[in-house]
Amino acid sequence: MSNGLPNPIRDRWALLIGVNRYTDPAFPSLKFCVKDVLALEQILQGLGYTVLCMHDELNTDESRFPTRDNIEAELAQLCQIVGDDDLLLVHFACHGKLVDNQPVLITRETRASTLAKKALPLADVEKQMRESKAHRLVLTLDACHTGVEIGRDVGNPEFIRNVYELAEGFALIAASTAQQVAQEWQEKEHGVFTYYLLEGLSGKADNDCKGFVTVNDLQTYVLNSLRRWKVLHRGLIQEPSVRSDGLGDMILADYRGRKNTTLTTSLRIQPNPFGDTGRITDPKRFFGREELLRQLFEDLSKGSNRSLVGEAQVGKSSILWMICKLGPERLQLPKEVFKYIDMRNIYNEQDFFEALCDELNIEPCRGSQLKRALRDKCYILCLDEIDIMTKEERFTGDERTQLCGLADGADMPFSLVTASQKPLKDLFPDSPYRTSPLAGICHQINIEPFSSNEVRRFLSHRLEGTGVSFSDNQIQQLLTESSGHPGHLQRAAAALYRSLTQISEGGFDA
Repeated sequence: MSNGLPNPIRDRWALLIGVNRYTDPAFPSLKFCVKDVLALEQILQGLGYTVLCMHDELNTDESRFPTRDNIEAELAQLCQIVGDDDLLLVHFACHGKLVDNQPVLITRETRASTLAKKALPLADVEKQMRESKAHRLVLTLDACHTGVEIGRDVGNPEFIRNVYELAEGFALIAASTAQQVAQEWQEKEHGVFTYYLLEGLSGKADNDCKGFVTVNDLQTYVLNSLRRWKVLHRGLIQEPSVRSDGLGDMILADYRGRKNTTLTTSLRIQPNPFGDTGRITDPKRFFGREELLRQLFEDLSKGSNRSLVGEAQVGKSSILWMICKLGPERLQLPKEVFKYIDMRNIYNEQDFFEALCDELNIEPCRGSQLKRALRDKCYILCLDEIDIMTKEERFTGDERTQLCGLADGADMPFSLVTASQKPLKDLFPDSPYRTSPLAGICHQINIEPFSSNEVRRFLSHRLEGTGVSFSDNQIQQLLTESSGHPGHLQRAAAALYRSLTQISEGGFDA
């Protein structure tokens, strides 16, 4: 601060939280919250922000998996780092609800029965932000983000209005007004609000060609875009709520000094071909492992069971997903035969059988009743993150015994494919004298990192058509940094791609 006027922004920081799936089935799963924050991460990094992105497609033991404790810890750390002349932006894409007339955010592990104690109060987020040294604080909120076909049945019409009132003293842009629902856009695979937020930050909100986008610019652009969206979507509407007290009209995105006014690498214009997190669900983005898939499909055609074992983010979940996506054509079976369950969404043994029966479209049951319901049926059941079943306080082991009974033999209703970080015999040492039931029937396949040749082919495949190429030295550096591990390679290649395509660092003033 000099002469009573704010100094230009020194550093820009962002914390992004996206939660699609919830431990408690009382909160419906969402579709695009994770895609929202990953796209926002890309845009903000291109604008010079340092970004911490938390979402539930990361491993549950990672510090950025979006539990309340992890979110509060990451926010507290950021608030300690930021300085007087910094800008701090926090974005949530998740469910929201009112508790005692106060808005709370639903994190991954929140339980409806303990909502008042375990959900994250928005007042706590504001308090942490205010206690930081940063003079510029921005909160964007795409909560009650349930989608058109579900409706905001976990929310409350007063939620956004209460958030709006809490916004005094810092800038907040919320997805909708008190009477409206935050929508998801199936065609664009984003929340409607966040989609236009992304477009606005990419430069489209700068209607006056000033070379920067302010809070008011963004509000105007998102509002006008949502009104057009209303016309095209049968009268559904949401209008963003904005409050900016005591801070003026802050500049959120500054393109002055760049060759182009609009950030050309944003959103869907020229997406970074790297940086996938979580499982790959699009066969067009799945790379390699063709011989492994061929062997898996051959084994499954014979009714065999397989266990995929490998370290975190090495590709196990993506392989399971490709079995379900490609299996109908490869094995000439109806798509209804292929079932996928992510055990991270399962709370306990009862929840598992309920989720299993729901996938099978039968009434909840287990034991002999389940066996009778599956008579003369055949399914390929993919169980992801089966490590969750090691929690003895939630799983007795009976569920593994019944799975074994339903899959042990070519004429049984299930062919199992499990994914875990440790071998089944080590995960479930049921007794020192006998093999764990699942380990006894599931042949183990180790999922290894990419070879150096596979790394080079992967990089070439992803860079095709981008106009960007990596030098031999850069590729060797990526090999050294990642050791061929797909997850590590994605992150390192994404950072390199950004450094080669970012026009300039740019600056932020206020």
